[in-house]
Amino acid sequence: MRWQIAAALVLGMALGWCLGGEWFRGGNVRAGNDRWQEFALATGAILAGPVGHDQDGVWLLDSKNGKLLASAVSRTTGRILPWAEVDLSREFGLASPAQGQFLMTTGQVGRGASVLFVAEVASGRLAVYSMSLAEGQNPGVVVRRHDLVAFRPGSVRSSPN
Repeated sequence: MRWQIAAALVLGMALGWCLGGEWFRGGNVRAGNDRWQEFALATGAILAGPVGHDQDGVWLLDSKNGKLLASAVSRTTGRILPWAEVDLSREFGLASPAQGQFLMTTGQVGRGASVLFVAEVASGRLAVYSMSLAEGQNPGVVVRRHDLVAFRPGSVRSSPN
């Protein structure tokens, strides 16, 4: 009789573990974000060649100056590649960088590819960016804006570059 109670208890724990999502949970999501005063830092996978050559890029948001910087580490030298810069004041139509109230985070859109979401709270807009390694002789990264949409009524939608 005791072994039946113990077996039922173990079976109940295993069933609860499965129904709780531990068994069916997907793979790990890799992202890192941090913030200090007017600066925010985020990482995310970038397009860096064929599938299986996954690499992280780094995004640095300078809210004080309304700038978004992007870079990655060179696989050959181990050094940071030249920074690409996006003028967020211009992107969001702000008169001065001091008007900007920015938030950002990364999200995954496919294997080895992520995007950066940048929200500007004052204007009520959200932009979507991606980063890839530059092709050709010039090392560095290329930042592409995919969309700029309003998340608040009355904000204007802008077409991508």
